Amino acid sequence: MNVPQLISDGTRERIPMLSAGNDVPLHAALTEMPVALLDLAPALDAAALLTGSRTLASASFWTMLGALASAGPTSISGALEFLRIPAKDRAKGLALRHAALSLAAAGLATASLLARRSPYQPSLTSLSLSATAAGALAYASYLGHQLVFREGIRVVNSILRAGDSQPASL
Repeated sequence: MNVPQLISDGTRERIPMLSAGNDVPLHAALTEMPVALLDLAPALDAAALLTGSRTLASASFWTMLGALASAGPTSISGALEFLRIPAKDRAKGLALRHAALSLAAAGLATASLLARRSPYQPSLTSLSLSATAAGALAYASYLGHQLVFREGIRVVNSILRAGDSQPASL
């Protein structure tokens, strides 16, 4: 099997890419679920607090739990991608900040679950923690986009296949 190789601007070595199929980097494919769920959780927390709805409180709890469960495989794939960035590459520091913020968001989300008044009922503290987690993850996502679009890490259209002299087009 021919494994795609990353060639950004000619300064990076050929780096094998973890693929989810069809040349989609695995980490990028996995990020959607934790980001979407963690963004939704504070809104559900706020709605549950404002209305007193047990249904919304339950929904916010399970949404946050789903975000954390999906963050596990996303973090592992991100760590494996991080290890593929050459040590002296300027993108390494940006990737480290991206990872640290993502892990901080997961920690804040966990603290939000633990700060609930009951297993499902959010509190003002848990709402503050979940909103802060969503904000941290939003900035981590921005840094991830910078890694892709500014630094060229794992860019699909910069993949060269064996024998090709030009990058594959989208």
